[in-house]
Amino acid sequence: MFFPASHAGTYTMFLAAIFCIAIGLSFLETSCNTYSAMIGEPERSTLRLNISHTINAMGYIIGLLLGKHLIFQEGVDVGHMMATLTGPELAAFKEQVLQQTLEPYKWLVGVIATIAVLIAVTEYPNCKAASDSKDNQPSFGETLSYLMGNKRFFKGIATQFAYVGMQVAVWSFTIRLALELDHNMVEHDAANYLLYAFIMYFLGKLLANYLFTKTSQENVLMGYSAIGFMCLIYVTFIPNFSAVWVAVGTSALFAPCWATIFASTLQSVDTRYTETAGGFVVMAIIGGAAIPVIQGLLADNIGLQSSFIVSALCFAVVFVYFMNEKKYKQRFNFVAAKA
Repeated sequence: MFFPASHAGTYTMFLAAIFCIAIGLSFLETSCNTYSAMIGEPERSTLRLNISHTINAMGYIIGLLLGKHLIFQEGVDVGHMMATLTGPELAAFKEQVLQQTLEPYKWLVGVIATIAVLIAVTEYPNCKAASDSKDNQPSFGETLSYLMGNKRFFKGIATQFAYVGMQVAVWSFTIRLALELDHNMVEHDAANYLLYAFIMYFLGKLLANYLFTKTSQENVLMGYSAIGFMCLIYVTFIPNFSAVWVAVGTSALFAPCWATIFASTLQSVDTRYTETAGGFVVMAIIGGAAIPVIQGLLADNIGLQSSFIVSALCFAVVFVYFMNEKKYKQRFNFVAAKA
């Protein structure tokens, strides 16, 4: 859809194309994350998901490099050019920039086609929710009723909502933050800081995967989110360029959050309901649409740096969730030991 959108040159067409991508990604997120959580030993589900998401980090890096080198021109300030050019020159420049947005999608079409072929020819283990028989499979209504009464499940959904919103907001505003704190910088150069953020995300994943073999997922996430909260407080209140570097470093602390919150939330659900529950957890990515809007409104009214307090509070939500999960498991293990 990006091919006709690049020729139509309308916002609506580009939005429709992005919407189609979002639908496809939702199918993949719902099936692949849940499948990874179910396919092996339950106690290793968090580690499996984090290993697979480590590969995701490499995809972020490659995607950003495609965007940086295929969309942004080196040494060109798009905003300045749009403000200074007029008439036919402005129209020609707009057309040039518009066509450049198509370049990464030409590459992605090839990647997606290759992945589709690989999936088609690969035999995967069958994996279904545990049940006594096919007749005993819970209906959607029964599953929904069960999930609605599960408070731990809802806390996990809320935490995933806050986390995804925070991740999208910080990454969305990193380039803007760099441009605001260094007025001599252009988009092409500012994109480097998002690249550095994705590299930190990858490194944070590697460290988290190691830590999961040494201590509980609750301890790892409490540590990551506590440090992340302090980093974002720094970004909020320190008015110099070091805030950009701290925002970049915060990405390392995002690393284990999505996969671990996903696995932890499914651990609060009876295995009969895991598949449908996984779909609901994935739906929490709507936080990526809501939280950045809130932070954007604050940026417009109180300043870009000050708006990062929204993301800091989201990290606090992650900390409180895993602190409560740790307390719950300690109580459960204590009761089980007495029994």
